Amino acid sequence: MFQSIYFLVFLIFIGVVFGLNIPVGESVRSLYFGSTYWFIPCYLLLYVLSPILNKYIELSNEYELRKMIGALLVFEFLLGNYIDISGFAGGYSTLSFVVLYLIARYLRLYHIERINSYTKITYLLLYVIFTFIPVLIVEVFGSNSILSCTHLSYNNPFVITASIFFFLFFKKLHFSSKNINVLGASSFAVYLLQLHPITEPYFKEYMFSMYKEHLGYNYIIISFLVSLLLLILGFIFDQPRKYIGNCIYNFVIK
Repeated sequence: MFQSIYFLVFLIFIGVVFGLNIPVGESVRSLYFGSTYWFIPCYLLLYVLSPILNKYIELSNEYELRKMIGALLVFEFLLGNYIDISGFAGGYSTLSFVVLYLIARYLRLYHIERINSYTKITYLLLYVIFTFIPVLIVEVFGSNSILSCTHLSYNNPFVITASIFFFLFFKKLHFSSKNINVLGASSFAVYLLQLHPITEPYFKEYMFSMYKEHLGYNYIIISFLVSLLLLILGFIFDQPRKYIGNCIYNFVIK
């Protein structure tokens, strides 16, 4: 939470220094549900709900937990995509986090041996297949079809399944690097930098203009370079936060 508030205030300060447009109302609401920083309040609410979810999992057997997960997936997908799209926010909600939490606990409790029996290549192929299915739906039914309008939403079962296989693929990889760990500690900073109410409009405008001017491989290269720049800036901007956080921690503890 401290990292989120730090970036919110820090980038407002940068905006004032460089004379950028500062959306005050959006900045104040940025840490609330449905905002650009939707992940933060949803994650915090999941943290509050986790003891209740853990108790339910403890009291349920495999069949009951599987039935609950299936019901939530159907409920969220149908209502969230065809009845009340704005209310479910395309999977950008605490309900989606609850579903993912239950799925993760279910796999760990009842299918860990089966998960460990498959190779990383198997999970990579399954990820590619389930990623390709929504694309195939768009090609067959068209981008304006009712089946296609939700093909990239976070509560799409194919997207959820592909994400699970992608996670399991990386879980099978075994390597260690001090540099990666250092960068990984600031990875959340990239999210906070990209979706800040001040920087997001400039980021979107630039990427859309690049998409219109450069197609194919050129745009892929530009996207990679922009992503690399965001990673570097996020890492640099996050260093003062670490220092301030350590000072506050040492002051409170001592």
